[in-house]
Amino acid sequence: MINWIKQFKKNGQRRSAKENYDERFLNLIAEFDKQRKYIAGVCVGALPIGKSGVLAGRNATTYHLGGGNRQRQLAALGVNVISDQRIVKDCNIITSFCPETAVDVAFILLSHLVGRELADAVISAMGYDPEKIWNTLYNEARKV
Repeated sequence: MINWIKQFKKNGQRRSAKENYDERFLNLIAEFDKQRKYIAGVCVGALPIGKSGVLAGRNATTYHLGGGNRQRQLAALGVNVISDQRIVKDCNIITSFCPETAVDVAFILLSHLVGRELADAVISAMGYDPEKIWNTLYNEARKV
């Protein structure tokens, strides 16, 4: 997935909306979901995931500021938008509602990929307190 995303970057510039919704990219997302591979979208990164169709009827979130425009856009794709939750995990898909959540999403993804013990070691090596991180994430999580 990382190599694919790099192909869409142009000299470090943002990808255009057209590139974010390129059929090849949307098909890749759908294939990842079909194989139950983890997919994560931070902020508006949930929109191409939603556009791929894999979030239809599922829970997710996206950028929450700006009057909720992006959340309404995601809802129009058939997604059950959880507007007041920073991070939403629905099976293999993790979405969050602003760039501030990127580190938390990375830690959640890391724990799923390598296990909690190794994730805690990485979190500690980065200068974070794993207990504090997990307590914060656990306390704000809501079962939907």
